[in-house]
Amino acid sequence: MVGVPNFFHPSNIPATESSYNKQSLHTQTQSIYGKAELGYRNFLYADVTGRIDWFSTLVGTSQDYVIYPSAGLSMVLSEIVPLPKNIVSFWKIRGSYAQVGNPPSAYLPYAAVSLKNGNATSSSYSPASHLKAEMTKAFELGMDLRMFDSKLNIAATYYNSNTYNQLFKYELPPSTGYAYAYENAGKVNNWGIELSVGFNQNLGPVNWNSTLIYSMNRNKIKELLPEYVTDRATGTTIKSPTEFTVASADSYRMLLKEGGSMSDIYATKLKQDFHGDILISNGGVSPEENTYIKVGSAAPKYNLGFRNSFSWKGFDFDFLIDARVGGEVISATQALMDQFGVSKQTADARDNGGANVNKGKLDAEQYYGVVASGKTGLLAHYVYSATNVRLREMSLSYMLPTNWFGEKLNVSLSLTGHNLLMFYKKAPFDPELTANTGTYYQGFDYFMPPSLRNFGFGVKVNF
Repeated sequence: MVGVPNFFHPSNIPATESSYNKQSLHTQTQSIYGKAELGYRNFLYADVTGRIDWFSTLVGTSQDYVIYPSAGLSMVLSEIVPLPKNIVSFWKIRGSYAQVGNPPSAYLPYAAVSLKNGNATSSSYSPASHLKAEMTKAFELGMDLRMFDSKLNIAATYYNSNTYNQLFKYELPPSTGYAYAYENAGKVNNWGIELSVGFNQNLGPVNWNSTLIYSMNRNKIKELLPEYVTDRATGTTIKSPTEFTVASADSYRMLLKEGGSMSDIYATKLKQDFHGDILISNGGVSPEENTYIKVGSAAPKYNLGFRNSFSWKGFDFDFLIDARVGGEVISATQALMDQFGVSKQTADARDNGGANVNKGKLDAEQYYGVVASGKTGLLAHYVYSATNVRLREMSLSYMLPTNWFGEKLNVSLSLTGHNLLMFYKKAPFDPELTANTGTYYQGFDYFMPPSLRNFGFGVKVNF
């Protein structure tokens, strides 16, 4: 219903008719994909793929499509080089290259207008018709080796990728009429190693399979925005920010800085002298105002896994022990428990004549009243190692004799357990708990629910 017929203007819509809070989003991707595979004399294999995506979120930009190819080549050396089969039964080397595109969110290229209560409101974001898709270019090298009649199996992989054209949001001066603008920039390098060593051997009537898995990953922010950036819509040039906050909670930050990594953690701390000792003035301590220091990285240095399985007369027993080595986590839960004086740490400080500060004692109430103050405390003093070793999985299954079912059915019963036992950890919580399943807010504990131990029973029937 409108006030004046055939007068098409937002002001002609009654306020009672224009209040609408439902939000919906629809995007579309149209693609063409092709693949070719070639093989030569059972030792040389190649595959090539090509894909073109047309993204609706890039309509209105200079290029609304992305082309990304991939290629892989593998060679079975054991079919070319004469090798003693009882020592090397299979040996393959492989390599691949691929590109992947990731489009921006919807509506960013346009000057969006919202309508509410009869009023049209322009977006606070400058229209970004220059945006491009984020691109990742990656290559991988690997090897698969089977030795001693396939009793020893080794698989090794090295990968390296670079991601370009990340989407950055930066502030604009009020004189432009907008608050923010977007720009494609940056370069992040990511590389890692994966190694798997498997061994299988019969121990009398028992078949034993054992696998040791090692993996490590490193990433580094090579570039962010250039020193100066120009908003294309308004022609405004500003000095670029040197850091970007991607996660925050009072004194906790995850900051992106050139030369850093995607998982660096920053936090506030007490004032310290040049030697790193906490400054004590008039019998008390004080916080370093508005200063965030790097306290570590949420990413582990490496991961280990050790899986063993045993089979005997229809019984199968399997377990996995894994370890996350390195990395740091922060506990705001511990800080707030200290603030209210209900932690073991504050109880020990009261019983022992004060909190241990530098090489002396300080009144517990005064110390924890500062270091644990605020919503989360000064979290640089609540950093813990994320290293942990646990019994990740265990299972026991039994295949019932097929003659019980007239050789027509295979029936197996199984018991499973996950996250059964923690062998080692230093943090006051499970370091693998996370406040977010995305890239950020890793390694941050704020009254997280405890980790779960799961048990299951299963029946599997095959006809």
